[in-house]
Amino acid sequence: MILAGVTINLVINGGLIQQAQNAKTATQDAVVYEQIQLAAAEAQIEKTSDSSKDIETIWGNIANSGNYKDAVTSAPSAATYVTIDGVPIPKGFEYLTGTKNTGLEIKNSIDGNEFVWVSCTMDGTNGTVKYEKWTSSVNGGSSTAETSSDDTLPNGIDDETSQISTYGGFYIARYSAGLPGNLGGSALTIADAADRDKSSYAPISKKDNIPWNYITYNKAKSNAEIMYSNDFVQSGLVTGTQWDSLMKWLENSGYDVQINSEKWGNYYNSDVTGIKEYSSDDGATWISADLKPSGTEGLLKTGDSDYTKASNIYDLAGNLYEWTSEVSTGTSHNRRGGCNLQSVLVYPAASRSSQSIGYSGGVTGFRVVIYIK
Repeated sequence: MILAGVTINLVINGGLIQQAQNAKTATQDAVVYEQIQLAAAEAQIEKTSDSSKDIETIWGNIANSGNYKDAVTSAPSAATYVTIDGVPIPKGFEYLTGTKNTGLEIKNSIDGNEFVWVSCTMDGTNGTVKYEKWTSSVNGGSSTAETSSDDTLPNGIDDETSQISTYGGFYIARYSAGLPGNLGGSALTIADAADRDKSSYAPISKKDNIPWNYITYNKAKSNAEIMYSNDFVQSGLVTGTQWDSLMKWLENSGYDVQINSEKWGNYYNSDVTGIKEYSSDDGATWISADLKPSGTEGLLKTGDSDYTKASNIYDLAGNLYEWTSEVSTGTSHNRRGGCNLQSVLVYPAASRSSQSIGYSGGVTGFRVVIYIK
């Protein structure tokens, strides 16, 4: 970190650009990132005739070094984010790959959790961002359109729609919530299922983790909210409106979310290729294989196969139902996406399955979103 009074001379001559080019770890990248931010904010740098001293040029050089995408559209400032390809990158996170149309990926610079930007659709008439619940019926027994409201948002987030209108989208975890190591990780057995229904543990959004199943709604919600809570971002459980907006974005990208999501989902009747292993007992034991055959119950670890990837997000169709904050009726909430025990024709990706909030089962997990403050 650097102290107040930083000047552009330090940015250029102090080796920050070279540090960015040579940085080998996420932590090093994060330090350089913050140094440049502070240099820009505290020195109050303005554009000059000397382009080498223009902060946007400096930031562009760092982008071109390979650490960040070269399509940087705004320079760092005192704000809590910078912008890449029109997408805000929150402070404490770094760009990985992708675009806002194909799924721009970021990761936390300290813990490595990954998230993907969901671009909300635009109203073709007035050009405003559209953000509303699904209005058409979705194929399946429990998957008709929902008109009820979402549960309370995380502390400090008063209105999710204001973020959408400001940024044009939101971040969702690239992977369904994974078990943190301090819950036992891969050592868990089926006998430990009840131990997974705990609060005060932050989930993981990384590849090849055991999905966090056997968790009730309230514990899923509280755990999602403690993943991040700082001056820059707040995490939370995905809402029903966010899931609907995600489905609309995927449908616009060519994915079948309403009728048959089998071609990119892990269902009972799916042949899922390119895997390393699967579990036929909800994560108690794992079978080494490169195929999860149709007609087989088979839970996959998070992001195990690109077969289940859509716009750089994994396991939205099948694998596990995912709790959302969308109220169904009374003390029930809607789970979304279907699971590996069900047929895709009953529960495609956009489908809803109402369940009591006290339920914890092997086919139900959850997913995190983050809000930029």
